[in-house]
Amino acid sequence: MPNENKIFKNLVKSFHDNKLGHAFLLETNNQEQTLKELLQFLKEINCEEEYHSDCHKCNLCNLISKQEITSLKIIRPEGQTIKKEQILELKNNFLSRPVFSKYNMYIILNAECLNSSSANVMLKFLEEPEENIIGFFITNNKENIIDTIKSRCQIYVNNYKIEEKSLNDLENISLEYVKELEVGGLETILYNKDKILPQISEREDLIKFLKEILNIYNKLFLIKIGEYKVDNFENLQFLLKIDIKYFINKLNLVKNLLIEAQYNVNSQLILDRLVLESR
Repeated sequence: MPNENKIFKNLVKSFHDNKLGHAFLLETNNQEQTLKELLQFLKEINCEEEYHSDCHKCNLCNLISKQEITSLKIIRPEGQTIKKEQILELKNNFLSRPVFSKYNMYIILNAECLNSSSANVMLKFLEEPEENIIGFFITNNKENIIDTIKSRCQIYVNNYKIEEKSLNDLENISLEYVKELEVGGLETILYNKDKILPQISEREDLIKFLKEILNIYNKLFLIKIGEYKVDNFENLQFLLKIDIKYFINKLNLVKNLLIEAQYNVNSQLILDRLVLESR
């Protein structure tokens, strides 16, 4: 079944009309869902025959889904920025024409994290486009993208309808997350990507989520000092064996991240910092 997303349907039409551009900026409230549908779009435009989502004639779609094809590069920030070295590596990988696909394809998630050095290297793709290279910049806010990149891309807004979560849902998600944060170690970064970000893709959702986490740690702190009693923290009882200073540090960390979240900092960066600085 072809991609039902209106934006990608229009891009497929442009492809069949030989009018497809070479660089696109996608603003979205759900980067992971956009990436999922973008990968489906890339399958369609690289297919040698009529595309079907359940086709088993070749291995191309499988390789694109698993992000294991050499002609597809997906770049994510390393820490808080996308580094110059990441873009240089991308350029080197695309010196030769693709073998198994029609295009060399790159996708840059959290594209606002391109710094001046990496963005300048990236402009080579945009100023001197090659016929067989197509690229996508994905961001939560296109206004945070460097102007020199934004001006060279076709821009689309690809937002998804988000159902309002009940307070109970948010509390349950937050309780489960705190447990994962405390026992999962650095693997919680993958938990952020796979489980949390699809549910809190908007900044307002992130702020509510962080406030709930702050509330949980505050209650644990009050339980620790004997000023609060609750019966719904069974899975977090092990934390009460830790020194009070631990809760003070964790409360300060979440408060600081909440302040940063007010200023439209990327959701993934905020959550990943929560994991890294919790260690």
